[in-house]
Amino acid sequence: MTTATYSSLEPLISSKEVRGTSVSVVFTCPETGVEVPSTGSLKRSSTVKSQATRSVKKNLWSSLRRSVTSAVADALGNGAAGRIARDVANSSMAQAEQKTAFSKEEVQEGVVGAFTAVQAKFKHNPSTGAWTAIKKPANGFEKRLAEAPVTERFDQGVLARALVELSAADGEISADEVAFIADFIDPELGTVEDFARRDKLTPAELSETSEAVRGSIMMLAWACAMSDEELADAEVARLEELSTGFGLSAEQSSAVRNEAQQFLFEQALGGVYAGGQRNDEAFQAAKEAAGKMGIDEERVTQMDASYRKLAGIV
Repeated sequence: MTTATYSSLEPLISSKEVRGTSVSVVFTCPETGVEVPSTGSLKRSSTVKSQATRSVKKNLWSSLRRSVTSAVADALGNGAAGRIARDVANSSMAQAEQKTAFSKEEVQEGVVGAFTAVQAKFKHNPSTGAWTAIKKPANGFEKRLAEAPVTERFDQGVLARALVELSAADGEISADEVAFIADFIDPELGTVEDFARRDKLTPAELSETSEAVRGSIMMLAWACAMSDEELADAEVARLEELSTGFGLSAEQSSAVRNEAQQFLFEQALGGVYAGGQRNDEAFQAAKEAAGKMGIDEERVTQMDASYRKLAGIV
């Protein structure tokens, strides 16, 4: 599987901003002019080195988590532009940044992480080493978020609480899950710990959300739950309760779940075909991940063929 390096990504980087423990990047394809914003988390070198030794499967799930983080952050208005604006306005963040400055190499690793989150939108040319944006229509996941982003404060709070509830569905929230959710929730809404102490969302609270964004909230909740490697029965049960509380029909509930599945599997395929041809080991890992997400083999075959067609891969 082709792994992006900072040097191979430099021609794509049109802007880069470090704020706190994240780096916001805009990747612009020189050939097509397509702009793709993304955000990467900054970690210390010791953590980065330990991650580099993980298996293909673990790297796949880590990549899917980054993709979901970026998508949720954008939906909440906390993506590339949102995070920069929020951090610039926060003087205490500026002070904290001085105390926790990251090295050049650590920032570069963060940029690579930001690219990994959107790698499905690019293909790699092994002969030139260049990455080129794939021209493809927006999928259902992207269309829904573009048309119905979660911008109202109450709606954002409901989404944040729903994600915390799902993380705690097995009885406790791990440190990794706390870090995952905290990465895209605006601190002004509250901390993960704050939300964890709240009672479960009630049908009354769910009914007060903006009707237009209920599908977006459920789709993001499904994506977060399915990107955690093991989709627990307790999580599925709570997701179904939330869907009922939102008043979504069976058809609407199925649609948002399918959109989340498609988004995640397309992200996985971005790694499978990054080198311009199928990497068998990565494809097997992607198929196993699809099975855990509830995607049957027929849909795997269909989405695989569709992705290859758009990417110009036989």
